[in-house]
Amino acid sequence: MIRNLLKLILAFATIVSTSSVLLAQQNNSTNSPSALEIVQWLNNFEDAHSPERIMEGTLSDKVNVYIQDSILTINSMIFEGLSSSPTKIREIFNLKDVRRIEAIESVKEEYVIVEYFLHFEPGNILLECKKESQAYFSKCSFADSFYEKYGYTSSSLRFKFTKDKSEEYTQKVYKALESLTKMKGGNPKIGSLF
Repeated sequence: MIRNLLKLILAFATIVSTSSVLLAQQNNSTNSPSALEIVQWLNNFEDAHSPERIMEGTLSDKVNVYIQDSILTINSMIFEGLSSSPTKIREIFNLKDVRRIEAIESVKEEYVIVEYFLHFEPGNILLECKKESQAYFSKCSFADSFYEKYGYTSSSLRFKFTKDKSEEYTQKVYKALESLTKMKGGNPKIGSLF
């Protein structure tokens, strides 16, 4: 009799304990943003705080981020002068391959320009270009010299913050990029190498 009572109490305690754990996990996953929500936030935040939101000479958004599964694509443009239309560029990489996320700041009058660098091992980022006259993207002709000069990095995400909000906003973008990367299997170091 006592043995059955103890079994019943143990079973009840196990059910309550398991239910509490499952409920806590459900609340944590419900409160965590999805990868798509983080990408949408990055795009909106970039729109609001971009040093050059619309590409000069166009009506196109200069930078936007797109995600499919764990592959992140950062679309941007390079303006090569008045005699030619901007070149569209896209950086394509798997978020699990991001090794370091670094923000480099420069002060311009009353603003701080923050450029985010996502660093990779060689071969883990693809740089593609497309001129207006071309139908498809292809590997950029300058990709190898870019990698040789700057390393395997993505550096298209740039923000312009007021001095009083710079530190807070820099940390928000760090947190968004780190969360997105970890969500997709990466474990990047945050901040400067030195």
